[in-house]
Amino acid sequence: MGIMTVNGIIAKSELGVTSPHEHALIDISNQYPGDRTPGSLGWDGKVSREHYDRLMADPYALRDNLMLDDEETAINEVAKFAAAGGRSFVDVTTPCIGRNVRFLKRLAERTNLNVVAACGFYTADAHPKRIAKMSMEEIADELTNELMTGIGGTGVRAGIIGEIGTSQKLYDEEVKVLRAAAVAHRRTGAPVMVHLNPWARHALRVIDILEADGVSADRICLCHLDVLLNSDDMRAVLDRGAYLEFDNFGKEFTSGSAYGRFPSDEERMEVLYQLLDAGYAEKLLLACDVCLKNLLTIHGGPGYAHVVTDIAQMIRKDRSDAEKLLSTLLIENPARYLDNPLLA
Repeated sequence: MGIMTVNGIIAKSELGVTSPHEHALIDISNQYPGDRTPGSLGWDGKVSREHYDRLMADPYALRDNLMLDDEETAINEVAKFAAAGGRSFVDVTTPCIGRNVRFLKRLAERTNLNVVAACGFYTADAHPKRIAKMSMEEIADELTNELMTGIGGTGVRAGIIGEIGTSQKLYDEEVKVLRAAAVAHRRTGAPVMVHLNPWARHALRVIDILEADGVSADRICLCHLDVLLNSDDMRAVLDRGAYLEFDNFGKEFTSGSAYGRFPSDEERMEVLYQLLDAGYAEKLLLACDVCLKNLLTIHGGPGYAHVVTDIAQMIRKDRSDAEKLLSTLLIENPARYLDNPLLA
């Protein structure tokens, strides 16, 4: 048993306060929906404080906002999570959206954090062309190799499968990757994390697909269900035994995308408290999922420490059982989910 980090296996007792879903570097600029004319503000404009209000209304307004691409900035920003008491940082960036495991090694060294790297493939629109030609078994072999041997000759092994991407429409290629993730899980014991399109309702279908290929629900984490905040959907996922992640704290976008706005942190907390009071505390994970420049503190955003500072303080203010809850949500649950029974 243990957890694979970029520096090797650690015991789950060493994990400490954990953010189970973050991105130090990422490129999701393929999702930019606006004017692609060279020289236009949306295509070539750079994120700065003067654009903060605009980007908090619509984070997709600038292509540059969809890229975390400066290593020194990333180290400085993640270090604020460490300074706030964070101990472990799970970077679920996949290779098709900018994974850089050599950088993750440097990040671990510079911040003294346990850093976990990921393997897998994001949404179909970000898949490398080769995925369409690969069989499910071939994809599973690639994931297995990155979990067991290492990524790209670095010797760094992935410690989590995902975030595996699913879109508003669940594409056949995404199902193929999900099934490959299940095979890799059976071979290696690594937990599986799935990106759900925030406005789609595929959660139960994803669980069905993974369970049919041999993944126990308690090894699955489903992400981004705190955007629609449909408590019935959430309870259905939790009743199946999967982990459910509140991972959009700090994203209070009034427009957000063509689909609609993001809820406020206060709205998220209201539903989180309902689930806690209903007895689901041991299946909930909390994260910020920083994946946009305007979420960085350098640009006026809440940063990677938002959960362990601001959200934790909200819980302390609202709940008499705050310290027990925080230990459950930030330490015990991620340790239980990430712990791999097949690691020696």
